[in-house]
Amino acid sequence: MWSWKFPPKIKIFLWQICSGCLPTRTNLQSRRVDCSNQCGLCGDPGESLTHIFMTCSVAKEAWSTVSWKWTTQGGNDFLEQVGKKFHVKRKEDLAKLIWGCWAIWGERNCRVWQQASSPARQFMLKAEAFMTGWAQAQTARREGRLAGLRMVASWCCPAAGGGETEC
Repeated sequence: MWSWKFPPKIKIFLWQICSGCLPTRTNLQSRRVDCSNQCGLCGDPGESLTHIFMTCSVAKEAWSTVSWKWTTQGGNDFLEQVGKKFHVKRKEDLAKLIWGCWAIWGERNCRVWQQASSPARQFMLKAEAFMTGWAQAQTARREGRLAGLRMVASWCCPAAGGGETEC
């Protein structure tokens, strides 16, 4: 997972999901945090990984905007389903899954902490634009297109004792 081509914040988000420490309300309550168990997206009880990313009405609407359907054959557990998706042949599908989960979690946090909400299509398109922009920046860096940019400043090591800098 750590070698995948995603921004660090997405890798940390994935690690939180896979290690069971994403702060869903179910996880928080299992750690004796006094909080409501209502989903931050739809208000239904039981904000678990499976609910927030698969069965929540807002999540279902979000996934429909990018033509993604969860198959519940063989279980309705989110991590089990993600494990199946990690074996997909198309990297684009895996990226869509990861960025989609990240967008849904970001929208959940906006609703919980800022009492602001966006339509599912809007927050999924925003995540897709971020994903595309990030991928283009990585391609540009690999192809050396950023090499021609002029360096504005260089870092100098401060001298011991606070005197002149050693450059």
